[in-house]
Amino acid sequence: MAEQNDKGEQNDKGEQNDKGEGAPWTAPASQADLDRIVQDRLGRERAKYDNLTPEQVTALKTKAGQFDALAAASRTDQERAVAEAEQRVRTEAEARYRPQLATAEIRAAAAGRVPAEQLTKALDYVDTAKFLTADGTVDATKVKAFVDGIAPVPQQQTTRTGPSAFGLGSRGAGVKANPADAAAAQIAKRFPARAKA
Repeated sequence: MAEQNDKGEQNDKGEQNDKGEGAPWTAPASQADLDRIVQDRLGRERAKYDNLTPEQVTALKTKAGQFDALAAASRTDQERAVAEAEQRVRTEAEARYRPQLATAEIRAAAAGRVPAEQLTKALDYVDTAKFLTADGTVDATKVKAFVDGIAPVPQQQTTRTGPSAFGLGSRGAGVKANPADAAAAQIAKRFPARAKA
């Protein structure tokens, strides 16, 4: 199970390249088999460089060091260029989409309180960047203050939908009850002469 080279020799997997035939790969049966395969491979690699003189080895090491230094220098330039491009894209995206995020937050806070077309007209004159914090997130307190300023919080009105407390069934289900109106209706019902006067 040795590695096959361009000459059609067998590889570590027991397969051969296009120039030779080989059996399908089978896993080593034991650790000893694996160790033997690794040692064979290392021996073949060492044999490639046995005929080099010490000067040739030193020259190859120097060239390899120069190549590594050049690769590192060029990678640094490439990485710096990539980082600059990523930062430009991030800045452009934030400049474009963060105000839109603030607008969406304002629309969500004003939902049901301000008609959509009126809110759209109002937002045409608003600098939504003022609703962003220093780190670019939407400031919820500024959004709430703005929406409360253009559309005050409506008063809570209760509706009577269930049966009365006395078990008499539903009385005026779904009708909005205002205490003053309810009192006036009861007075008119009990004292019709006073209601007409």
